[in-house]
Amino acid sequence: MARDHGIHWPRAALLALLLWWTIRLGSGAATWCFVDFVNLAFHEFGHLAFRPFGMTLHYLGGTLGQLFVPAMLVVYFALRRGEPSGSAFCLWWVGESLINVSIYMEDARELNLPLVGGGDHDWNELFYRFGLLGEESVARVAGTTHLLGTVIMGGGSTSCCRHRPSGACTRQSPAGAPRSNCFFPILTSRHVCWNLANEREDLLTLRKSKPPVAPASIP
Repeated sequence: MARDHGIHWPRAALLALLLWWTIRLGSGAATWCFVDFVNLAFHEFGHLAFRPFGMTLHYLGGTLGQLFVPAMLVVYFALRRGEPSGSAFCLWWVGESLINVSIYMEDARELNLPLVGGGDHDWNELFYRFGLLGEESVARVAGTTHLLGTVIMGGGSTSCCRHRPSGACTRQSPAGAPRSNCFFPILTSRHVCWNLANEREDLLTLRKSKPPVAPASIP
């Protein structure tokens, strides 16, 4: 039976934050988000991972790295863990990363952005290699990437709003005892306590349902 546990305020605050950044980044009012610190780490790792495959993939590897990780997490939470909220958040992250890439693309001609280590500008090199360094080409590719990122962020935020932690967010473990698989339960102690109480109640029910074992007779 479904139970209404009220509003989970910490989770609601997180969703409000996601919507806030979606609007800010999507409208162009902001060009940076707190997630970009994480994006930078995967961006630099992508350069290292693709360096053995030639300079073109080396330059493209940064973008591929910061998109690949959240995309794989979308699949992981959706298919392996069965956690729609976690998958939705990572989908939002994919969109945010695309907007971060679009800002990098827009700078391909002006070269104003500070670069880690002061190296080459990835998208200046890539656009030049692909013959797309013209002003119109850069604006078109960057604009399309920005729009795609905004749409994906909106979809991720909407999905996060639709999937709230509840009793329906549990699945059976191999031993038969239910365990929580929600992405957001750690955000509210009320939900954690409710989950623990539910698990204890279900374990007691399982124990009561087992037939009593007759004591062995002593000869």
